[in-house]
Amino acid sequence: MRRNRTQREALYALYKAKVRAPRAVYEEAVREYETLRTAGGDFLDPEDDAYPERLRQRLNAPPWLFYRGSRPKPLRLLCRPGVAIVGARNASPWGLRCAEGIALGLARRGVNIISGYARGVDRMAHYGALQAPRGGTTLVLSEGILHFAPKGELRDVEDWERRTLILSPFPPTAPWRPSQAMSRNQIICALADLVVVVEAGPERDEKGKRSGTFHSGKTALELGVPLFVVEYREGQRSLLDSSEELPETPEGNRALLARGGRPLPLDPHKWEKSLREAVRTLYQALG
Repeated sequence: MRRNRTQREALYALYKAKVRAPRAVYEEAVREYETLRTAGGDFLDPEDDAYPERLRQRLNAPPWLFYRGSRPKPLRLLCRPGVAIVGARNASPWGLRCAEGIALGLARRGVNIISGYARGVDRMAHYGALQAPRGGTTLVLSEGILHFAPKGELRDVEDWERRTLILSPFPPTAPWRPSQAMSRNQIICALADLVVVVEAGPERDEKGKRSGTFHSGKTALELGVPLFVVEYREGQRSLLDSSEELPETPEGNRALLARGGRPLPLDPHKWEKSLREAVRTLYQALG
C-alpha cells in the first residue's frame, strides 16, 4: 500500500493521538511529524510496502519504524545481506578490535552491519563498516530519532551520513530509557541474516541486572536467526611476544555457546589470520 505525504502525516497524527485524544494532541503530532520530515526523517508502518519483510515475518507485533538516511533511497541498505554485531559497552581492547575488524571485512563484501549505537562494541562495529570504501551500516536507537547526534568514532568519518541508515521503533521525541534497549535489541536481531556476539556479560549479574548483549544472543536463538559467538582460543604462540594481557572468553559467551550459539574462534597469537577466517566463515554462512 503506497501512501502520499498527506496520508502519512494524517496516519502518524492518529498514531500519536491514539485516535481518541483531543484535537490539540493531533495538531501537536502534525507539527512533530513536520519536524521529523525537516530533519530528513519519515516512518514506516507494518502495512507499508517498504517495511522490512524480516520484521513482519519474525515479530508478532511489528512496530512502527522511524528512520533517517541519505536521499533518494534511504532504505536501500536493508536490501543488502545484514549482519548484526553486538557486544558490551565496556568490552576489552580485543573485543573492540574484533568488532571493528569483522565489520570492516564484511562491509568490504557488501554486507550491511547492524548494531545499536551504544558505546563500545556497537560503535566500533559501525565505525569498522564505514572504513570500507562502500561500506554501509544501520544504527538502531533506543530513543526517539530526533535525539540522534553523531558520537565518538562516527564523527571521524566524513561521509557517514551518506552510508548510514538510522532506525528507531520509538516516537521521534521519545527520551532514552533503559527498558527500551531490550526492544531495540529485538529489532536488531530480527533485521539481521545472522547475529555475532563479541563479548557478553552473564545473563544477570550479582545485582540481578540483565546483560543487553546476552539478551540479544538469546533473542537471536528464539527468533531462529543464526547466532555466532566469539570464542577466544589460545593457539601456538607467535615469535613476537606481546606484553598485552590475553583475553578470556567471557562468561556470557560461554553460556550462549552452551545454548546453541556457533563458536567463532579467534586466536590472539594469530590475530589477523583468525580474524580473516572469522570473516570468511560469516560470509559463507550468509549463503
